[in-house]
Parts: sequence; C-alpha cells; structure tokens
Amino acid sequence: AADAGNAAAEADALADEISALEAQITKKGAEIKTLKKSKVAAETLKPHVDELGELRARLAELQKSQSPADDNFDQQAFNDVIIERMFIIPSFEIHGGVKGLFDLGPPCCALKANVLETWRQHFILEENMLEMECTNLTPKAVLQTSGHVEKFTDQMVKDQETGECKRADHMLEDFIDDLIEKTPNMSSEEKDELLLIQRQADAFSLDEMHALFQRFGIKGEDGHELSKPFDFNLMFETKIGPEGTSIGYLRPETAQGLFVNFKRLLNFNGKQMPFAAAQIGLGFRNEIAPRGGLLRVREFCMAEIEHFVNPNKKSHPKFESVANKTMVLFDQTTQLGTGRPLVMTMGEAVEKGTVNNETLGYFMARTQLFMEKVRTQDAASARHALPGAAPLCRMRQPSTPYPAPSGRSASIRPGCASGSICRRRWRITPRTAGTARSIRATVGSNASGTRTALATTSWCTPRPRARAWRHPSGYRSPSRSTS
Repeated sequence: AADAGNAAAEADALADEISALEAQITKKGAEIKTLKKSKVAAETLKPHVDELGELRARLAELQKSQSPADDNFDQQAFNDVIIERMFIIPSFEIHGGVKGLFDLGPPCCALKANVLETWRQHFILEENMLEMECTNLTPKAVLQTSGHVEKFTDQMVKDQETGECKRADHMLEDFIDDLIEKTPNMSSEEKDELLLIQRQADAFSLDEMHALFQRFGIKGEDGHELSKPFDFNLMFETKIGPEGTSIGYLRPETAQGLFVNFKRLLNFNGKQMPFAAAQIGLGFRNEIAPRGGLLRVREFCMAEIEHFVNPNKKSHPKFESVANKTMVLFDQTTQLGTGRPLVMTMGEAVEKGTVNNETLGYFMARTQLFMEKVRTQDAASARHALPGAAPLCRMRQPSTPYPAPSGRSASIRPGCASGSICRRRWRITPRTAGTARSIRATVGSNASGTRTALATTSWCTPRPRARAWRHPSGYRSPSRSTS
C-alpha cells in the first residue's frame, strides 16, 4: 500500500511538472509570436526560439517517463468503421473522390437530426432567440470589412510542370529537415542557422520566402521548377451574375449574416435589448490538405448565436439558474502559470472576474449543459484566448449609428470597434479524441455585446416542437412541422 501511495504521489508530481512546463511553453510561444509580428531582427529572436526548443525537448523527456495512457483510441480504425457502416461516405467516390468532402449516410442523417433538434430546443426555443437563414454566397465587400479577403491566406508555391500546389512554409521546413539529416558533418553554427530559419518559416514575407527558395534551390517533385510564393486565400471565390463583374465567396463562417442584419433584427424585436439571433448553415474553407476524417473538411455545418446586450448592462435575469454549475476553466493566468485548469462554479468565476460578466457566464454554462445533453459531459473545458490571438469578431462599426432601443440614448452597433480586440474570449473544447472533437463552442464578449458560437448544428425558423419518428436504423429523427 505504501509503495502504491508513493507511486501515485510521484505520478502526481510528474503531472504537475509537465503542466507547469506546458504553461511555460505556451507563454514563450506567445512572446515569440508577438516578436514576429513586430518584425524584430533574427538575432533578437534567436535566444527566445532556442529557449522554446529547450523547453519542448524537456517536455518530451518528461512525457516519455509517464505511464502509458489508458486512451488507446485508434482514429484510423474509427474512420474505417464509420465509412464501412455508412455513417459517412467520401463524396463522389466512384469518380475518384475529392479530399475534404463527405456525404452523410442514413444513420448519420438521423443522428444529426437528433443533435439539431436538441440544440434547437436547448437554445433557440428556450431562450426565445430570433432565427435567420442567410445566404451561403457573400459579396466581397462584406468579407473585406471582416478582414477575410486580406488575412484568410496561406503562402503557396506551384509546380510549373504538374500544376500541383503546396504550402511554401511546409516545403521549406521539410527541406531543412532533409538537409540536416543528409549532412551529418554540418557545423553547429550552420545547423543553428537552419533551425532558426525553420522555426520562422510561417513568418516570412513573400519576397523573403522566395529568396530562401532560391538560396536553397528548393525544387518540386522530380526536380520540377516552382513558381514564386503567392498568397492563397482559403475562401472559395465565385462570380455573381453573368457579367462576371461582381465577386463573391462561399462564406467561411456564418457570423456575418447576423451582424449585417442587426438593424432589421432590432426593429423586429421592437427595438428592445438584449436579444439573441441564431442561424444554422454551411461554412466553406478550401483547406490545402484536408485530413483527420471529419476534423478538417472543406464544407461543414455550423450553428451560431449572436447575443446582443447593452455594453453597460451585462447582467442576466436567468444567471442564478446556472450559478452553481461547476465548470473547468483554463484562463490566461493558469495557462501562463501553473498549467492546471481551474474548477469552480460559474457564480464564483463571475464574482472573481475570471468570467467577465453574467451574460457571458450564463451562455458558457448553457453551452456546457448542451454538451452534457449530447453525452460529452466529462470531456469539456473552457480555455481563455491568450493575448495576441485573433479576435472572435472583427466586424467594422458602420458609419451611421443604428437607432437606439426605446428608453436609451446610446446607439447599439454590431461587432467590435474597428481594430479592437474582444475583452473576454473563451473557447469550450472537448478534451477527448474522436467524434467528440467535432462538437466545439466558442464564447466571447465584445464592445457591443456577447457573441457565442457553437460548431454543431441545429434548425432555423421558429416552429412548435416537432413530433418524432423512428428511422428504420433505430435512430429517432424529428418530423417536419405542419404548422
């Protein structure tokens, strides 16, 4: 018994050390990202990168000394099973298929419908939200305003013979790995220089990347010449209308449709605040290398909520109903400090300022409750976005103020102020592998209100609770409402 107790104590101590080391790595990584954005000299960046490498090496050593984890989840075997049982099927399989596109089979359609109905009952009907169904096609002006046209890119190079495109930073990293491996007598100074270049591969400009490709003589397969690096936008571009003069995109997310309709939604709600709008729909991202089964695809369904509140009045009338809900919170302090998440009730989190306000706390707890409904109750934690991370909302304020709600003089606008960062941003993610990872939620607050987004699916358009019918496969699916 004593030996078992000592072993348990040693395991706990090792886990604490690993958590602390992970926190140091997170902090150092954030520092390096900030330095890269400020375009500091390579000599200034080098000691920070070296320190990060040492921390990661130490972490790898500690993780090797840990006992093997009980989780023997085999992702590939799981993918094979769900394809074999026709939950999902690679799209256009008989014509060779297209990576990142999947069709849903009969069992998955019924399963998805149940998740949608649960989401709709839990959020839309219970919270009296306003539902919309916005178009998948989005004009360029909208996505220019949100920053997607300029920033939603990766650097690419194109094989001049085959036309195949690859990410430039990945090719540079792989080339350096091969060069070091093939040159065992390389001097330490030259090796350090190459490793520094490798670590900064995603931070070079197009001209710097091209210069490095020329310096190292990087070629495509079979020695084919490569084009100069160019920015590749991950959005699907199209032309609207036969003239071809109006450019549009398949939307990469669903938020913009709700924000641009804020004024009409406010009027529809009798100019009363707060209120929430929601929509369910598809998002499209032209992923360079789709992989991981359903974890990275080019077309996916999202359910999103935008809850608008008065910036000066963020209390919530139903907060007491979730105040005693226990949450696992990974805030900025613990990420950069102990590396151990906090376990506390939502009431305590709001009281201590870990969660910014009652409205944000209410929807975080409601999101957790939904995940418990769909059987991921012991697999989720909420992580606070670190400084420097992209804001959840980058919508520009309109130049013309929207009409103020009755009884208020302040105008209410959708989205963050131009260039501002959301004050509180949380991401709720499952901690287990497999299909649970496809159920994800993000929650954040900004200058004009609170935004929540849940990356599962649901129905749009309010209607009475649907009756259910049983699918021949055994899954229950909601019927269409006749009203």
